[in-house]
Amino acid sequence: MNLNEYQRLAGRTLLDEADQLPTSLEYMLMWNGLGLAGEAGEVAELFRQHTPISISLLTKELGDLLWYVGACCSKLGVTMQLALDTSRREQPLLFPDRDTTNDLVLHLVAAAGSVSDMLKKQICHRHGLNVGTLAQQLGTVIRCINQLCIRCQIDIVDVMQANIQKLAARYPEGYSSAASKDWQATR
Repeated sequence: MNLNEYQRLAGRTLLDEADQLPTSLEYMLMWNGLGLAGEAGEVAELFRQHTPISISLLTKELGDLLWYVGACCSKLGVTMQLALDTSRREQPLLFPDRDTTNDLVLHLVAAAGSVSDMLKKQICHRHGLNVGTLAQQLGTVIRCINQLCIRCQIDIVDVMQANIQKLAARYPEGYSSAASKDWQATR
């Protein structure tokens, strides 16, 4: 079997169009879940490309990750603190002392990817939204971010404050597609 044959055979399970369109809430959850996975990938890319790691770049990327966690939690109707508490309760021993920084980055990417996969199954495959499991996994992402902050000697409060300052400067009137395009044009 070659790649083209695989694509042809596997394609028989590919939908030509959605069998049911997502609700506005579902669409926003998918949007933010993709953003979460993308930002986790950007954190991983920082560790792959930069030695030593740039603390200012890491602070920015971790702030972006927290933004997407917050966005997902808001759309699910849970607080970030509740998501964190749920993860701690369900997985009290998440990080062994022997975990390296690279282990933490991999754990972060896996946790963010898991959120995206849950959203795919729960929304696109119509398995039904399970707020509890999504909240737990979002809490795990927060725990990974916090552990990376500790490991890299960054205060997570500084990450949050830097992100809020960036957002206020970039979108003083709040987010809009037009404001995003304007900001991109000035980069």
